[in-house]
Amino acid sequence: MSKQPAFYLLQAIRNGTVPRFGTQNIATGIDQQLDELSTLLDSVSNRHSLYKWIIGEYGSGKTFLTMAFQEIAFQKKAVVSMVTISQETPLHKFEDFYKSVIQHVTLPESPLISGLPILLETWLLQLENQVKEKGTEAVKPTPAESKQQLKKLVNDSLSQLGQTDRGFTRALQAYYEARWSKDNAAIHAVIGWLKGEKIPYALKERIGLVGEVNRQTAYSHLQVLLFLIQSVGYHSLVIIIDEVESLLRLRTQSQRQVAYDNIRYILDECSKDHFPNCFFLFCGTPTLLDDTHGFPGFPALLDRLQSNRETNFENYRLPLLFIDPWDEEKAYQVSQKVYQLHQQVYQWASPLPEDILQQYIRCYLNASKDKKLYPRQFLKCLVDHLDKKQQYPDYDILSSLETQFQE
Repeated sequence: MSKQPAFYLLQAIRNGTVPRFGTQNIATGIDQQLDELSTLLDSVSNRHSLYKWIIGEYGSGKTFLTMAFQEIAFQKKAVVSMVTISQETPLHKFEDFYKSVIQHVTLPESPLISGLPILLETWLLQLENQVKEKGTEAVKPTPAESKQQLKKLVNDSLSQLGQTDRGFTRALQAYYEARWSKDNAAIHAVIGWLKGEKIPYALKERIGLVGEVNRQTAYSHLQVLLFLIQSVGYHSLVIIIDEVESLLRLRTQSQRQVAYDNIRYILDECSKDHFPNCFFLFCGTPTLLDDTHGFPGFPALLDRLQSNRETNFENYRLPLLFIDPWDEEKAYQVSQKVYQLHQQVYQWASPLPEDILQQYIRCYLNASKDKKLYPRQFLKCLVDHLDKKQQYPDYDILSSLETQFQE
């Protein structure tokens, strides 16, 4: 790992967040979980759909695992959308959930920007190339003929989707027409409409957009999005849904029931392969399984997910994938990697004593209230002490740690 990515990785740890990239450089002890997720992702090809749940306490490494998995998904040429359940992205309003999914679509080649405009451009460019390939050096189609041929290809490509979602299909046709006529206002309007934004009625009427994203159309919109992703050559769509436990804070039981019913619907549709080449990865805390406002209050969902866990013989193939706090060995392995990155980024006058990290971990465990090593809290604390030790060589890491927990 080069110096600059290592700097940003350490900065993310200081901020108590998960690095957007580079997590595999410090990932330790999650190989079996990543292997299982990778196997499931491979299995959604050929028009299958699957799901998995990651369950762990706050700070246990759920988001870290999902970011490491995202890097694997990108390597497999999958499209990824990562959404966080919140007031702005509620699961009891599926249309708002869909809007968040499509707004956060990212592509392997450009993961830092919205992938929807690139998907549309790639789809149309491939059709344009088909038109060009049909021509010859001696007989080249006129612009009018090219437009007509492209329009036919667009219509043929979308013909099978007409019954699935007329609104989305018409939007793709409108995008082609806007691109051909270089109508930037129409291009932005189509992209906005696909994202679920409100488009002025007059503009919708001019370019031929029909309907809008609502609860009834959101499911079919997702299916057409999957068609678009597959048609331009991507492996699949991975939808990562984080902080599902936020549903426990919904104001009314009826809202929670609708949200849980939407989840149940997604799981059932996956079992029928109705979301072809799509993998759903849900993340939440154990309260979802224990709290009366969680899955126990919705037996239809609990029955689909609940299983008997044997921690000594972990079955990673079950629907629920559990993430536990680190043991001392795992914490030591990660601490070594973080320390090496810290040395790479900053100029250390002298290295730490050989056994200091192991002493640090034991001291942290003895001093902490719950006697557990949660990755987020532990790594944030470790990097803080490494920073001070590097800047002040006389700084005593162990005594400072003990004092910190006594306060």
